[in-house]
Order: sequence, then structure tokens, then C-alpha cells
Amino acid sequence: GRVVTGHDPGALDVVAAVQRYGDRPLFLIQAGVEDRFRVPQTLLLEHAAGARTEAWRVADAGHNQAWIKHRREYETRVSSFFREFLHGPRYVAMER
Repeated sequence: GRVVTGHDPGALDVVAAVQRYGDRPLFLIQAGVEDRFRVPQTLLLEHAAGARTEAWRVADAGHNQAWIKHRREYETRVSSFFREFLHGPRYVAMER
């Protein structure tokens, strides 16, 4: 992240940033086999974001693997979230 943005990702106050979202919706995906974000960190973000937060914990996936391991459920959950809050067209996950 530092090379691309010039900022140290570890120095960011993500909880404060999420609190600044106000009442905007937030969708969090928590990987169960995680080496970057632990469940307590995600819970802090959920609490900071408030009522319009949806969280999905994927016990058998590592960082950025939810789509690979659970493609249909991933696409259904993400598209439903977008549809609810962006009022976009209905999306149906494609078969593999």
C-alpha cells in the first residue's frame, strides 16, 4: 500500500475513518483464516459504523478469498447490499 499511495496503511486510524461515514451503509467481509484483520478489529469497525453495517464472516476463507471459495454467496450478498442501498438492478450470480 505504501508504494502505491505513499502512506503507511498501518498508520491509518480506520475506526475514526469509519466513524466519519455517518449514516452511510458499510458492508464488511471477515475472513476466518485471516492474517491481516482479526475478528475483534472487525467488531470495532462494525460498532463504529453503526446500524447500517452488514458483516459476513467466512470461516474457511483467507484474506480476499471469500469470492473464490463461496462465489455464489459472495455475489448474492454483495449485489443484495448494493441493490438495497443503491437501488440498482437485480443481479443474479452466474453459474461456474
